[in-house]
Amino acid sequence: MTRLDGGTREKLSMIATVTNKGQARWMIIDSAFNADKLIKFLEALIRDGRPTSKTRMSNMLHDRVQSFSGRLNRFAPLPGAAGVEPAIPRVDQGSRILAPFPLQSTLNMSFLQFRIHNSRHPEFVDEALMVAGALSVSFIDAADDPVLEPGPGETPLWTDTVVLGLFDPTVAVDEVENTLRTLVPDGADLRLETELLEDQDWVRAWLVHWEPLRFGRRLWVTPEEKRAQIPAQRDAVIMTLDPGLAFGTGTHPTTALCLAWLDAQDLAGKTVIDYGCGSGILAIAALLLGAERVVCVDIDPQALTATRQNAETNGVADRIATCLPEAFAAAPADFVLANILAGPLKTLAPTLAGQLKPGGRLVLAGLLDRQAEELHTCYAPYLRFEPDLSQEGWTRIAGQRLQDEA
Repeated sequence: MTRLDGGTREKLSMIATVTNKGQARWMIIDSAFNADKLIKFLEALIRDGRPTSKTRMSNMLHDRVQSFSGRLNRFAPLPGAAGVEPAIPRVDQGSRILAPFPLQSTLNMSFLQFRIHNSRHPEFVDEALMVAGALSVSFIDAADDPVLEPGPGETPLWTDTVVLGLFDPTVAVDEVENTLRTLVPDGADLRLETELLEDQDWVRAWLVHWEPLRFGRRLWVTPEEKRAQIPAQRDAVIMTLDPGLAFGTGTHPTTALCLAWLDAQDLAGKTVIDYGCGSGILAIAALLLGAERVVCVDIDPQALTATRQNAETNGVADRIATCLPEAFAAAPADFVLANILAGPLKTLAPTLAGQLKPGGRLVLAGLLDRQAEELHTCYAPYLRFEPDLSQEGWTRIAGQRLQDEA
């Protein structure tokens, strides 16, 4: 996960003010900045007895921010008169953040990356890096310890988390290290590595790693820039999809299993429910393959936003509806898709099966091979099963609603 909201530095920088007992401190921050989190961070440092007084912390924060602001100012003037603090609207005494002002900058896209290991407090490392002037901060898994489907608004971290900070390449490395070791509770134990990331076309660098993917006989998923690489095929069905806010690009076995299954179905004129839609990839595939209408449900509002955006990109937005589970009241459908996890699939068995028309088809994914038997038991009262299919340790279950079930 990365504290970014947009693809370029030009769109990320904002101006805000953080008040501390009425004294304003100017900051250049990215658009994912959380002022309340920083205040709690500062208070926690003081409460835990770190050798940093509130006055010293405030001055340090101010100095770091002013230094970072000066570096940005080399590339683009801040709003207001040149060389002076920006002219900004009046703020109420209790306010912590001013409305943002976008900066139009031409920052060098080379970066100095700090990689921080061995901290039991990655959130503190995050804030310390931002105080030191980081342009972005990311968390990555240091081991194979996936966090599967956290709840909306939750950002659980891995047991062993590595924190990455990107800086202007001219940053003083010793100052960043000093900030980390001073502000992070276990700063003395940190292991730091630095690497210069040379300027390049970052979008195209990412695209190198994702080729068009085919599922079944005719369904393709591709980034827009690589559509021309798809071999000529008279009945090819092509979905344009770039990774974004929500999970689901076709690269994971659970998604791939569902897409291949959809490619083999007769969806013409059918209605579909996609429960746990993520990026909307299954719903959009169903529509492109001939479905009349799809209702998408997800617990995460960002997933619903991503689904609508991807549907618009693929020209099917007029045939898709999105909603949170509490607002879900769709009529029974011909197909129900649920690519989530085994736990929710068990709990939702009566709901999902109940949304099928008699004779309708249900596909379940997101379960490990060892969980398949238990899922069969849960759905046996409702379905006549097709043979399961497994890929890389993940199982897809599909079946048809029994005609005599109400």
